[in-house]
Amino acid sequence: MQTSNATSLERDFYELLKSDTKYLELIQDITITGFSYLELTPNGKAWFSKNLIKGLGYSENDAAHSHQWFKKIVHQDDWTLINKSGRDLPNNHSEPYETTVRCICSDGTTRHLKTVNFYIVDDVKGSLRLLTMYSDTTDLIQPTKSSNLLATEESYSVLFNRSRVGLGFLYKDETWGEINPALYGILERTSEEMINNPFDCFFSSLDKSQSYGIFSTLNEGKYKSIIFDKKILTTSGIYKWLRITVYKIENNYKYKFMVSLEDITEHIYLENNLRSKEKYYRQYFDLGLVGMGFCDSSLSIKESNPELCSIFDLNHEFIDRENWLAFFSEEDQERVKLGFRNLSEGKLKKYTDNFEITSWKRTSKTVSISVTPNITLEHQEKHFIIFIQDITQETKNIKEKEQALIKLHKAESIAKVGNWSYKLSDQKIEFSQEMWRVFGRKKHNDLKYKEFISWVRPDYQDFHNQMIRQILTMKVGTKFPQFTYPIVTEHGKDKWVQVSLEANFDNESNPSELFGVVMDITDNYKRTVAIQNLNEELTRSNSELERFAYVASHDLKAPLRAIKNLSSWIGEDIAEMANETTKNHLTLLGSRIDRMEAMLEGLLQYARVGTRSCDPTTLCLEKALDDIWSLLGGEGDIEFKKTLDIKKLSIPDTPFLLVLHNLISNSIKHGDTGLSKIEVHAYHDKRTDHYWFSVKDDGPGIHPRFHSKVFELFQSLKPKDELEANGLGLSMVQRVIQQYKGEIELHSNPHISRGTNIRFSWPVGSTLT
Repeated sequence: MQTSNATSLERDFYELLKSDTKYLELIQDITITGFSYLELTPNGKAWFSKNLIKGLGYSENDAAHSHQWFKKIVHQDDWTLINKSGRDLPNNHSEPYETTVRCICSDGTTRHLKTVNFYIVDDVKGSLRLLTMYSDTTDLIQPTKSSNLLATEESYSVLFNRSRVGLGFLYKDETWGEINPALYGILERTSEEMINNPFDCFFSSLDKSQSYGIFSTLNEGKYKSIIFDKKILTTSGIYKWLRITVYKIENNYKYKFMVSLEDITEHIYLENNLRSKEKYYRQYFDLGLVGMGFCDSSLSIKESNPELCSIFDLNHEFIDRENWLAFFSEEDQERVKLGFRNLSEGKLKKYTDNFEITSWKRTSKTVSISVTPNITLEHQEKHFIIFIQDITQETKNIKEKEQALIKLHKAESIAKVGNWSYKLSDQKIEFSQEMWRVFGRKKHNDLKYKEFISWVRPDYQDFHNQMIRQILTMKVGTKFPQFTYPIVTEHGKDKWVQVSLEANFDNESNPSELFGVVMDITDNYKRTVAIQNLNEELTRSNSELERFAYVASHDLKAPLRAIKNLSSWIGEDIAEMANETTKNHLTLLGSRIDRMEAMLEGLLQYARVGTRSCDPTTLCLEKALDDIWSLLGGEGDIEFKKTLDIKKLSIPDTPFLLVLHNLISNSIKHGDTGLSKIEVHAYHDKRTDHYWFSVKDDGPGIHPRFHSKVFELFQSLKPKDELEANGLGLSMVQRVIQQYKGEIELHSNPHISRGTNIRFSWPVGSTLT
């Protein structure tokens, strides 16, 4: 015999209540009349199944699920028996208690309901609960006038034969007598296989021994009925679970026992499924990656999974005892309490929030909290279901991304660069914050190409449309060149922007989306225009300088040559009568004319420096230096030394040789009797890719205070009468070197040592600037 366990039935009852209503209807179909669930306290809860209420002729409004209604319809003696039975329960509450309850129907008649009662003690609250199954046995246990239960009442016959519960009667020898159709259908057997056969004829051979004690127990009078569940194998090869109830019948001459069979196969499978789900959800709870737990109405955590313990750095016992809100700031504690209060009052269905906490190990964390009411209310101490997730790293990542985005916006603002995207499918354009500033427009979320093109200056709109058409012909792997165009801001101000873009392509390798950056180049554009204007002015100035050189070369030189010829003729005419003073004056006049002619020639060369470009040619440096020395008529007692790490070089020869010629000439002209050596050194600095040259002599040197003066126009450190020089040599040298992006240095100090060293650089491959 199998007895139900009260704790197990309580769990089954709650699981069924939590499930869909079809499960509740299933329970009500299994039972003959219905279920009730009572708390045996003055203000305890009560619940009655619909078929129990309707079977007694009442409505749900009449019953109102209250103790008062049930106490009103139950016979007073039976109500006292129910309460007394609960108080007199033994320590072991697992055995069901059976009795008969008399209930008054709405029409005033009395029905006899057989009950199987399961008393459940709530150890936490100390309250007593009663779970009851009812079977209406009014027509079965009341004897008829003829004392024959089967033959006299037509109404009973209808009930017996139409019942969905299998019903049958056993003779005193425990063999089958009358059986209703439902029982045959459940067992899938015929009358020949059942009538006059033992009660356990449908049991397996292993189970037959279990049936022997049923009848002896009933005959001893300990119970009026016994309920047990049995798994059988039908003749069709299908296993079924049966709930079998055996009743002892008093005062009947023919039958001694009545049997009811209910097919509870679906209920058993449902129960197993629920238990499987319970196991699954328990595993999900224990192994969950999110902290989960249950809170009571005082916000004390009653059950928690390992992840929740990990978040607070506490073990389970500590969480149960510890006030977990202590890990929150006082302000956040009030926020949490308000959220729970709103849930309790029904203002919220779900409460979510993020908080900064400090765990038990003093670790700062960011957590996300989500709370929902426990709608099952299976346990009063588990009022809320709470989920807590550690989002510290996610929050940190978000903050880092926000900071990176702020830096990007600042960088875009400093560089005046904005980013954009353009979806060709709907022609929708998205601008970054800086793009709106660059275009001088107010931000909105529905920018289309038609509106955008109106911001381009009208005379460039066709150009922009042409660029877009060209872009749409792009192929995968190609890049579109940058282009510029002017725009007009909301206040009518002109700006110039430069566009760089790329494209995403669809499955057919056609552009589907354009994206890129736009740079505000208004200031650069203005500078470019200014440079172009300066270049034009420089071209005009160079042209005028060329004309001046022509004038200086022809128009000024011609009169000077005439004066020179005239002075020569005068000298010849008065040669016999002129005294020494007159001859000296004529000689001085001739030298002044020669100096003036030399100045004009030097001025012409200076003017032409940098006005004509000269292509690089391959130059043999040693031969070039020898030619210069020979041209200058180098003195026989002056040593000309060459230290050359470069044999040949590609360089514009005319300006370069002009520099070397002037520097060597300058050393010779300004040398004194002590000048004995001029040395030229050349090498290639591969680190900077520059040629370096130096012209060094051991002459008198140049005082440091005159270092800048020697590079000025028409400046010479010796009087004109001592040295025939035009003062243009070093100034011309400096101008040529600067024109080719080189540098020049002068090193000399007569107070320390004799000599002058002039070094200059010439970039490899440099052209005229």
